[in-house]
Amino acid sequence: MYADGHASEERAEDVILIGGPSDLPEARRNCRVEGGTAKVKIGHLGGHEHFERTEERLSSSTGLARVYRWCMRTRVAE
Repeated sequence: MYADGHASEERAEDVILIGGPSDLPEARRNCRVEGGTAKVKIGHLGGHEHFERTEERLSSSTGLARVYRWCMRTRVAE
């Protein structure tokens, strides 16, 4: 699932994306996704950064947010 703000609000959860490229903007690391989503991918500099769901939660401005940790990068096919 892409973290793009299209999650169904009644099932959406706040998430924090940890790891990956240091130049991934902080604003993109805090997002909402469909609850229970196993993986999230974010478009970044001609590729996708992939993050996997963990059981961790961290405090955020909206309460507790699920932690997703970076696992890999893929390039966009031309």
